[in-house]
Amino acid sequence: MLVGEPSSWRGLLHAASKKMGFSTADVIRRNYEGWAEILADSASGGLFAERSFTLVEVGKDLSPFPEALLPMLEGPEAPAVIMIAAEQVPKGLEELVSSGSRKVSMYLDQPIPRFGAERLRWISDRARMDGVLLSRDALAFVSESFEDREEICGELRKLALLRREVSIEDVAELCVGDGERRLVSFLDDLCLGKPSQAIEGLEFLKRRDDLFPVITALHNRFRLAFYAARFGERWVQGAFYPRPYALKMAVKASQVYAKGVLARFLRDVIEVNLMEKMGLGSGWARLDLAVFSLLAGMRR
Repeated sequence: MLVGEPSSWRGLLHAASKKMGFSTADVIRRNYEGWAEILADSASGGLFAERSFTLVEVGKDLSPFPEALLPMLEGPEAPAVIMIAAEQVPKGLEELVSSGSRKVSMYLDQPIPRFGAERLRWISDRARMDGVLLSRDALAFVSESFEDREEICGELRKLALLRREVSIEDVAELCVGDGERRLVSFLDDLCLGKPSQAIEGLEFLKRRDDLFPVITALHNRFRLAFYAARFGERWVQGAFYPRPYALKMAVKASQVYAKGVLARFLRDVIEVNLMEKMGLGSGWARLDLAVFSLLAGMRR
């Protein structure tokens, strides 16, 4: 049984294939009218037929499992494996599932938490299922960079090909597009107080990206930095529940720049945004000045 929201079925099928030792490419997808048809078809293989794996996606429209058909169910080594993708455990099978019967294997969706340590634990556990060992920074970066559960699972499967501990550089190189990677690098270079790298990154973004996504990213990151400088890291954590990697870099920025410098830069970024939306802005030139002013205000 693959039980969860339809968006989770692909990941649950992948988990089942790893545990049972088959390829998802070998799975046959079929539609059936009811349980009798499902079991009758699975039992109709020839004498020398290879083991088969059939996926039946039923959602909520699945009738109770007939008690008379229970003897037809076999153990995990059965020649015909039927995987039922549903949003809930079908009636009639609850007792088998709860008793841990080997006739029914359960793969239950675990929704990904949105924030905090629980989200990191979910990603770490899912990575471990795929044989991926993430460094602490890589784990935080995956959490920061990807929102959708299936997107995260897909990237973890990609990282599993490295067969070693995955670093934050590995995630940036293999999982993040060039433009997004350069935006993250630009933000990090500003936070760490690296003038030449930050200016080089800004010039690249000016050639490749629109202004508004850069403004939004700067506001999100340096708003945290200002509040970290003003109220401390723990206050920011409790007030905004930021992603760990964003908070880590924001705290570093609060150590590189004085509180007043951060306040001025945040005001400049907001002003650039407002002027552009009012049609009175001067594009990248005003943002250039804001970034240069920030870098000039680094602690010596």
